[in-house]
Amino acid sequence: MSGETRGTSRSALMARLRRSIAEIEQSVPVLEEAPAALPREEGADPARLILRPGLHELTASYEDMSAARGFAFAVLAARQKHAGALRPARKALPPAFLWAMRLEERREFGAPYGPGLLDAGFSPERLLTLYARTSLDVLWALEEGLKAGALAGALGEVGDVGLTESRRLSLLAAEHRMPCWLIRPLERKEASAALTRLRIRPAPSGRHVHDPAAPGAARWQVELEKAKAGPMPFRVTMEWDHETHCFHMVAPLADRALPAAPKTQSPPAGEAAILPLARTG
Repeated sequence: MSGETRGTSRSALMARLRRSIAEIEQSVPVLEEAPAALPREEGADPARLILRPGLHELTASYEDMSAARGFAFAVLAARQKHAGALRPARKALPPAFLWAMRLEERREFGAPYGPGLLDAGFSPERLLTLYARTSLDVLWALEEGLKAGALAGALGEVGDVGLTESRRLSLLAAEHRMPCWLIRPLERKEASAALTRLRIRPAPSGRHVHDPAAPGAARWQVELEKAKAGPMPFRVTMEWDHETHCFHMVAPLADRALPAAPKTQSPPAGEAAILPLARTG
């Protein structure tokens, strides 16, 4: 190949790279700095905790892993809405996200379902999915995604995560001011540099507005197990609002039936009821 041909190929490659970078920069959200600590009244809201830039863990038992994935779908939708609201003056595509998982997780629990993401309020065309063979490959993909600076968040499903790997992810997420979430099995209890760790369990859905017999809004029982510069551990029930694309904490008395009025026993047949008489004299 002549020097002129090599120069032309290199110029064409550089032109394509410039166009790709320009397209990415048009949709890069301007992200906010992570506060060192949230106000007391906001610190008890798991949604605000895990939407902060930094590394966060979502843990669940094997039987609850599908619920944890559903919660992660809602987290992505909430983050997409939040990141888009930070730059209303610029007309751009919705921010992009990375979801990396092992092939083992894909075989066991399936791949992200586009219509389901859309129903949760997330734009599925803005989700980049990656399937890897090992947890190390997933962690590498997350690191590269954070370094790219073109994402609004990165999510990974992994098994083993060492302290060194979690520290690298935590530092990169803080440096690039974006959240990174890890979905991990509950059985894994290795030390981690994550800002927060939430245990996710399924909860009975809310009441359907039009059909009491139909399932309503999705709910999860969320337990805060760890929080750096945050509140003490707590447990709440979270509900996803499909219309506003945000979480709500469910009140302890929500959807409970009113206590039944005490039943009065009728006197047996043939017997007169004894009524109290007021004294008049």
